[in-house]
Amino acid sequence: MTQIGDTREYTSIDESASKLLAKCPQCQVKVVPKGINSTRPGAAGEKHCPNCGQIFGRGTFPTKVLTVNVTGTSGAVAIAVDKARLQMLAEVLPAIATDKSVAWSVAAGTGTAVIGADGLLQALTDGTVTVKATANDVTKTAGTKVITLSNQSVWVQSLTVTGAGDATTIEVDGGTLEMQIDALPVGATDRTVVLSVIPGTGTAEISAEGILTALTNGTVTVKALAHDGSGVIGTAVITISNQV
Repeated sequence: MTQIGDTREYTSIDESASKLLAKCPQCQVKVVPKGINSTRPGAAGEKHCPNCGQIFGRGTFPTKVLTVNVTGTSGAVAIAVDKARLQMLAEVLPAIATDKSVAWSVAAGTGTAVIGADGLLQALTDGTVTVKATANDVTKTAGTKVITLSNQSVWVQSLTVTGAGDATTIEVDGGTLEMQIDALPVGATDRTVVLSVIPGTGTAEISAEGILTALTNGTVTVKALAHDGSGVIGTAVITISNQV
């Protein structure tokens, strides 16, 4: 009898032969284990499955991952709600694999999404993405699933803040400057912004329409925050002088 991976015993099926025919618990194929060379302490006399490489020997050894099947919860293959999430699941086989943990990743196709270490996928833009689960054991066996995303709003990706005519100063007492905001991409669903002023050495105030009014000499920072929830910010520093 020979002990293997999960410590269960396997009996020779062909005892009339000089070799041992055994069923590998990893790949479930009946094979004649072959000898291997190893410098690992206690490795003398070990053999391995010629089909999948599983080690046969004295003691307990890791059982490798053969297959990773990726699915969405309840078999879902689509996200149709704006910025919604889908829990991805990984079935790791064989069930007796020593390390059944996986690393999650997502590759953009015609759409984009992000995924957490726990396999929670969040849609970003319409199209398809490929979710991948890679076994953390030495095999790095991977499984994938294509997920279709729809009805996703397009977030702002960048904001550029400038003064009218590229002006960066207000030099008249109580003067004003119209601030202009360029939100990209042009196809963003919501390109509106929330404007504010951060005092530096000077002070000013700004209207919802983007009109900056000088109050005291120095510098101020005009800040534009995307209204769509993307968190994108754009800023510009304006220098104020001649205030009395």
